[in-house]
Amino acid sequence: MVLDSGDVFHMNNQAAESEGEQVKARTELFVKAFNKEGLSALGIGDRDLGVLGVKGMLEVQKQAKFPVVCANLVDKDGKDVFKPFTVVEAAGFKLGIVGVVTPGAEFKEKEEYKVLPPADGLKKALDAVAKENVDAVILLAHLDQQDAVTLVRDVPGVDLILGGQSMGQSRFVEKLGAAWWLESGQRGKFLSVVTLNMTAPGRKEFVVREEADKLRSELKQIDDRVRRYAEMAARPGREGTRTADPERFKGVIESMLRQREDLVAKAKNVVQAPADAPFLAYESVALDRNLREDEETAGWVGEHETKYPTAGGHGAVSRTTSGASVPGAPPARRIPHKAIKTLHDAGKVKAGTTPPQPGK
Repeated sequence: MVLDSGDVFHMNNQAAESEGEQVKARTELFVKAFNKEGLSALGIGDRDLGVLGVKGMLEVQKQAKFPVVCANLVDKDGKDVFKPFTVVEAAGFKLGIVGVVTPGAEFKEKEEYKVLPPADGLKKALDAVAKENVDAVILLAHLDQQDAVTLVRDVPGVDLILGGQSMGQSRFVEKLGAAWWLESGQRGKFLSVVTLNMTAPGRKEFVVREEADKLRSELKQIDDRVRRYAEMAARPGREGTRTADPERFKGVIESMLRQREDLVAKAKNVVQAPADAPFLAYESVALDRNLREDEETAGWVGEHETKYPTAGGHGAVSRTTSGASVPGAPPARRIPHKAIKTLHDAGKVKAGTTPPQPGK
């Protein structure tokens, strides 16, 4: 199963009118690639709404072979514009996929549509999802982490949150109440692969068995940093540089020690999970330039960049694995289709979860 939490069609909140044709072509290219890779669901981001508008995203839904999900975007009559959720079946389990977008989203058709508070949309969606007897709920949350903390506190019932607003890259999954949170970074540089390990149908709270190891790793990193800063503070500083101010080192060290105290407090609250508890395993996979596109998708990208050259004026110029520039050659990595398809065929997911496997 492959998922995305939004903001995939443009890097900015707005686009110039002169970019209209190019934005439309680029959007169609992404949808075409997502259709081929087998995207299971797409959330909506504020930049998607800012550039394409609600009507532009409705065009995306017409072209897409996957559902666009958003539970808190309604029309002037209060009716959902997109599906609030979808249900995906994998390995004998049913997963509910819900989407919400930040209430700060701005779009062209302000009089025709409205973004509700995420809690209102999520509660209504979860009530409907419960009737589907799903085994887990995944939220495509185009929200900042702090907003997500408040959301799952006020509206429980989510197992995994895939954030897409702040564009951070998670090294570990984080616990937010009864839910787990992660972000996959930006510009297609990383793929978040989450495995949902389940042995029996039914809703149970997920655990992360590596949580204690994660805390130990973070403690070690902080201790190493404190040691390095203490060594720098002990050496004579160079006049005119920041190293000449010992108070600077003191402030940094004190901040890291406070972080350490927080981690130690978390570690005390880690409890041994039951042997039969479903658990998450997370890996962030770097999609580097050595991962080549499949030929068809690379051809689409090459055609697009030939018609709409980059700011540097190079058109569809790419680099081979040796680093040589080859005019007109398929790009080494723009839309990471082949890498995603490989992971998808192996049962893994982009910014989402791998199909749960009984007994694993």
